[in-house]
Amino acid sequence: MAGLLDFIIDIPCVKQMRVDPMPTASLIEAVVGEYLLPPAEGIYFRGKTEPVMTPLGVYHQHKIINGIHRTKETYVITRIDQIDPHLPVMDLDANVVVTPHQIPFLSYKPPLPVVALKIVEAAVKDVVDSHGMEEYRSKPRHPESLYGRFINLPVRGDVGMVAPIDTTVRDAVIDQITELASGIRSDVKSFCGENPWVIHFLKQHHLELIVEKSVDWRLIDFHNRTGTKLEFYE
Repeated sequence: MAGLLDFIIDIPCVKQMRVDPMPTASLIEAVVGEYLLPPAEGIYFRGKTEPVMTPLGVYHQHKIINGIHRTKETYVITRIDQIDPHLPVMDLDANVVVTPHQIPFLSYKPPLPVVALKIVEAAVKDVVDSHGMEEYRSKPRHPESLYGRFINLPVRGDVGMVAPIDTTVRDAVIDQITELASGIRSDVKSFCGENPWVIHFLKQHHLELIVEKSVDWRLIDFHNRTGTKLEFYE
């Protein structure tokens, strides 16, 4: 799918593919967003997929006297409107979780399709995990196992009664997600290749997904011991 692959970095023994998940995640959100789990509760900063402040966390700011002097005394923050825009918000370990510059960009609802982004990450990870060295790889997961955990459908039946969910709708949603994620999975699969001497890793930088593949250390050790040149094994 055009636009998904940003670029591939060519380094001896290591190759890297950078993928923008937003085009696929935006499509998933547009098509089946109403059937997905709601985002985690909390306070979000724009550009983050996880809340910077959660309902179970305890956050505080220092009290100010005379409008300018910060004291050692603190008060607990539970809502955005309680935050002093001039001071950082800290957790119980005194780690800064929100800087003053971030405060204007806080929201109770994430502006990003966070659940859809997690679906794309899961789709890519499944490809990465199922390629490379046989002793490390796992079998590709069935779409129901891979995407079903992100779906939110109400149960059928009377109030207070447990009833099975509408499996027809659920299956249709999973089919839609599978189709929408197929392009990015195909790109990653093509990059990973079928070489049994390659190990794959998945990393994340901000929203970007980074797929790396590296030659197995035993092959590198062989070339080091024999003094032969190591070419990247496709």
